[in-house]
Amino acid sequence: MPLGVPKRGATPYLFARLRALRPVLTLRRRLVLYIERCAAMAHIPASVVMAVRDGDLTVVNSWLMNGGDEFVNETDGNDKLITLAIEGDRDRPWMGDDSDASAMVELLLRAGARPEVDFLMQAIGARNVEVGLLLVAHGVDVAARYGPWTPLHFAAKMGAISYSRESRPGRAMARHAELIRAMLDAGAPVDARDESVPTRPEFDNTPLMLAAGCGYTSLDVLKLLLKYGADVDAVASDGRTAEDHARAALNLPIDPHQDGLRRGPGVVEGTLALFRDYRAAGGTWKRYVNEPRKQLLVLRRLVERGRARPPRRGWTSLARTLIGREPSDDGAKAAHDLFGRKDLPDVLFWKVLAFWRSDRDV
Repeated sequence: MPLGVPKRGATPYLFARLRALRPVLTLRRRLVLYIERCAAMAHIPASVVMAVRDGDLTVVNSWLMNGGDEFVNETDGNDKLITLAIEGDRDRPWMGDDSDASAMVELLLRAGARPEVDFLMQAIGARNVEVGLLLVAHGVDVAARYGPWTPLHFAAKMGAISYSRESRPGRAMARHAELIRAMLDAGAPVDARDESVPTRPEFDNTPLMLAAGCGYTSLDVLKLLLKYGADVDAVASDGRTAEDHARAALNLPIDPHQDGLRRGPGVVEGTLALFRDYRAAGGTWKRYVNEPRKQLLVLRRLVERGRARPPRRGWTSLARTLIGREPSDDGAKAAHDLFGRKDLPDVLFWKVLAFWRSDRDV
């Protein structure tokens, strides 16, 4: 069973006991468990199972080339080879090996292993974005459910979903936005609702709600969800919106090291500011993202009418604002041509601005 992922049908008590006991297992005991598991995999030698865990590509590739690919989807009733590969990531750092499971997972996928939603949930729970991206690229069903959640719910909350209503990620997730974008591009339902669980009274949450209440979510992740159509006005079963989730996160203590049940400095404040600006722009992504361009169009018209002038340092300063860095002479000239020429139609001016990325773009 993937660590960090609620097991289907398990009672909350049993699941909590399993999670409490697993860290107690020593490496030796884990080795014994995997050897026993090998006996159930009649067509997969114990050496191959251990090689999958240890990331030994040579041994696994040799087995695959000699007919092992026929059994690459075999299971002992619990775990498959890709699960073992991802689980192996836990132990390798203890042994001084900083490699991850992505190369092994890719080898198995190319050999015919089916990308399953269980693997994606496990990769997210392990914060292994590379494996998650591989599974998405190989066609995993990002709209499938795993228990009450979709993979996007799980990713939005950085793998910190459980049956506890107090579950939150302990730290920010590297490449979080990259994984969210890939899942959305693959068709993940942006406004999917989570289902009720007996021990968790709130449900009907969207990925945007979960992301907003994390305390560590980057603005790029929230912007991506909004860009792909997330409903900022959606209401969960407890009557809360995404903004309400963010306001609740303000009660968490600030942790500058982003560790524990806390929030990152300025993260939640930035989230609330994003929602405020989004509503002020009309409550749609198109209006929100184009608002800075509209302001530049207004500025250009004021310059044309003599009611505004370039900054004291001239067009170079304006160009620096537009491109976010020190401009070349050509950059300064381009800014002059945009704002100083009266014969440039607004429609062309707008087309040029379409290539400009403001801090609202993602």
